[in-house]
Amino acid sequence: MLSRADLVSAKAAQSLTGVLQNPRVEFGLGRESSQAILQDRSAQLQNLSLSQFVENPALRESRIASARFLSQAQAARLQWIRAQVAGLVRRSAYEVVLRQAEIKAADEARLLLESTRARVKLRVESGDAARYELIKAEAELIGAQQRTQVARLALEQARIRLQQLLGVDLPTGWSINASLEDPVDLPERDRMRMRFLKNHPDLLALGAEFNAASERVNEARASRWPGVDLQLSQLRDRGVDRPNRYETVLGATIAVPLLDPRKAAIDLAQSQVQRASVALKTREQSLLREFDSASAALEIAALRVKSLDEGAVRQAEAALRVAEAAYRFGERGILDVIDAQRVLRQIRADLLSARFEQQAAAIALQVLSFDMNHGESSPAHPNQTRTK
Repeated sequence: MLSRADLVSAKAAQSLTGVLQNPRVEFGLGRESSQAILQDRSAQLQNLSLSQFVENPALRESRIASARFLSQAQAARLQWIRAQVAGLVRRSAYEVVLRQAEIKAADEARLLLESTRARVKLRVESGDAARYELIKAEAELIGAQQRTQVARLALEQARIRLQQLLGVDLPTGWSINASLEDPVDLPERDRMRMRFLKNHPDLLALGAEFNAASERVNEARASRWPGVDLQLSQLRDRGVDRPNRYETVLGATIAVPLLDPRKAAIDLAQSQVQRASVALKTREQSLLREFDSASAALEIAALRVKSLDEGAVRQAEAALRVAEAAYRFGERGILDVIDAQRVLRQIRADLLSARFEQQAAAIALQVLSFDMNHGESSPAHPNQTRTK
């Protein structure tokens, strides 16, 4: 709301810079009298004066152009804020999806531990296993139940944060039509980088501010000759004993820059141009570093997802199957099975985290490249919600 109000204010300021000064009208009445030897002379005087200030066209054009560039800068900043908010909403939406996946994984781990505990209990009651194995299985089950509760609490917190970002009350039972496995389809990095440098709203805003500062230099130079004040006046003398007399005067007034050549104003405007140029270059380098960092984070996350999904998860699942088979044949204890389950649970959690980081890095790149509409045709877009 504040950024939108600033944009309205900038547009109003742009309109004000083009307003022409109103003409000034002066009207006066008086009487003229003089003492003569033989008779008194008197007359009625009427004075009508009209003046209009004609501004220097160069000064006027520079002022209007400066205000127009400032309005463009504010509009670009509003777009940048909207892109950032959209990115935060999408990231928060994927965080909700992550918490839902964590709850599902925690429930699956809890059910697996319950099944393991039941088998251990039977073996302990039959005397085939020591009682400490049952104690260990029950302790692991309690930990799994606590992890499920923590995951549910994290989900509620993520849902609350998403609603706060949206600023609206969502219907009861809403859910997000998205998945952590949604494909990340981004343009080629070099092409995205070129688009990023060309279309980023923050760079466009700083560029517009640089142009506005340049126009203020021209305005300061043109202000040495601000304009001409044209004046037209007429004096009417209605004498009592003589014919009416009219005097019409046309004049012009101009300020000569002798005492104030506006050098200080020009130097100040030039310093603002240098400051705007440095700010633009600094922000460009900063955004390039952010872009490279987000691109590297996306590559790392993609490698992690591939490594965990195609390697570690399958190996952990195979190790769990071997441990369970060995336990059934009495070759290993329950501790080996529980350890294998713990390793598999941790690797699956790492896979969920890596997939979330991949989506978050992709969103960061889309925000930086101002490409938040990319991929809206996907059926699993995180901006879409549905009610159960």
